[in-house]
Amino acid sequence: MDRSDGGVVVNISSMAGAYYAEGHRHLMPIYAASKAGVLAYTKCLAKSPEVIKSNIRLVCACPRGTDTDLLNDPDPARCRDVNAYQKGAREAGVMSADEVAAILMSLVEDDTNHGKAAAILGAEKYSYI
Repeated sequence: MDRSDGGVVVNISSMAGAYYAEGHRHLMPIYAASKAGVLAYTKCLAKSPEVIKSNIRLVCACPRGTDTDLLNDPDPARCRDVNAYQKGAREAGVMSADEVAAILMSLVEDDTNHGKAAAILGAEKYSYI
């Protein structure tokens, strides 16, 4: 990407990295910690002078449970209790990848969105955090 053209970088975090959920985070602590790092990295990098003058915006999306392989077939070596993890995610509500993609496009199209993170709450529902 040519610096003069600008653009948008979208980093994908997770609600697990944005909010402490007593009942769920402990099940996949490495996942939750790495997603919290993505969120913090996006917000910090967005404030760097190099990024600000580059005309490149940084956006971070934090979807809740999404119908992916991670949810449907988690690695037991990385998830302390697969059944509890899947049950908790399903009770909270699971979105399709298409629903998440539609919201990602809204975040990209919002020209005021730079260095913000959005909690993706459901189809067409998000809030900046």
